[in-house]
Amino acid sequence: MSSLYLLTLFLLVGAVQDFRLGTVNNSLTYGNIALGLCVSACTQLISVWPSIGTIPLAEAAVGGAVCMAVSLFAYLLGGLGGGDVKLMGGVGVFLGSTQGMLLLAIGLVLSACSMLVIQILREFVPRLSTRASKGLPFAPMLFLAALVMYWDILK
Repeated sequence: MSSLYLLTLFLLVGAVQDFRLGTVNNSLTYGNIALGLCVSACTQLISVWPSIGTIPLAEAAVGGAVCMAVSLFAYLLGGLGGGDVKLMGGVGVFLGSTQGMLLLAIGLVLSACSMLVIQILREFVPRLSTRASKGLPFAPMLFLAALVMYWDILK
């Protein structure tokens, strides 16, 4: 369970960076992936920390690769940025491919709903048209998606 909190912290920092700067730093994304793999490897080698909620190393590596591959496809279509792809790799390392894809799906739904609200508000608040035309940062949607997923897990 603690590894979920660590992932949430990475997603929060990425969300703040993406919202304020329009980009997610490589040091955060690569650090997220490396730390997730290290935690999985150490947990597997030293079975002292069985309660921290990590997944096996092989599943972490496959999860990171699958989440990055699917996100890379969205990047090539112009829907995500490069930092979002690497951030999703870190999500896959911590959660595995199934939970990582669920987080991506929830993030995409939240992003679509946000864009719909922005489009509706754009009619009433003219200043929104300039900010919304630059695109919507996706890392905050991943953070919110993680909160939605964890709320269900923690109930």
